[in-house]
Amino acid sequence: MTPFTVWLARDWNDGDMDTTDFEPVLAFWFADRTLDALTLDSRMQAWFGNSPAFDAELGERFAGRVKQAFAGELDHWAADPRGRLALILLLGQFPRHLHKHSKLAFRGDSRALRLCQQGVADGSYRQLSPLQQLFFFMPLQRIESLKIQAMSVRIYAALAKRSSATLRDTFETVAQFAELRHDIVAQFGRFPHRDAVLGRVVAEPEDALTAS
Repeated sequence: MTPFTVWLARDWNDGDMDTTDFEPVLAFWFADRTLDALTLDSRMQAWFGNSPAFDAELGERFAGRVKQAFAGELDHWAADPRGRLALILLLGQFPRHLHKHSKLAFRGDSRALRLCQQGVADGSYRQLSPLQQLFFFMPLQRIESLKIQAMSVRIYAALAKRSSATLRDTFETVAQFAELRHDIVAQFGRFPHRDAVLGRVVAEPEDALTAS
C-alpha cells in the first residue's frame, strides 16, 4: 500500500478496511432478521423513502466503502455472487443515500449495470435469495435506455409472480416502479428530474416525476 493509499484510507474514516469483507454491506442493507410484513414495510421506508437516521448510519459505516468501489478497489468482490451484489449496492444504491441532490448519486450506475449483466450472463444471480435479487436487478431501473427499461419491467414482473406471500406486496410495488420508470423514459428519453442535478437543459415539465 502506498503512502497515498494509506492517507486515503485514513481520510475515509473506515479504519483498517479488509477489502475482501463484503458481508457487513449485505448485513446492514438487508438487516438480517425475520421477514414479516411489518419488517418489510420498515425496510422499504429506509431503502426508498426518507430516513435520516438510516442515511446517517449508512454514511458513517460505509462512505469509505463507496469511495473504494468508485475507485475500482473492490472489483475482486465480483468473483463471488454475494460480493457482486454488495458492489452493486455500493455503486448504485448507497450513493443515493449519501449524495442526494448531487450527480454523485448516479456516478456508479453504469458500472452497477455491467455487474448485473455479467451476473445474468453467468447465471450467478440464481445463488441469491429473492429479496437479494430484487436489488441485484435494480441497476436496470436506473438506466436511461428504453431497451433496458423494458427488460427491467419483464424481470420484475417475473420476480413478483414467483414471490412468496410474505414478499408479494413488496415485489409488486417494485414492479410497479419498474413500469413507471419505463414509461418516463419512453415519454422523455431520460429521467427529467435528473436534469437540474446533471446540468441538462429542461425540455419538459418535471412536476410529479419522482423516480430515482
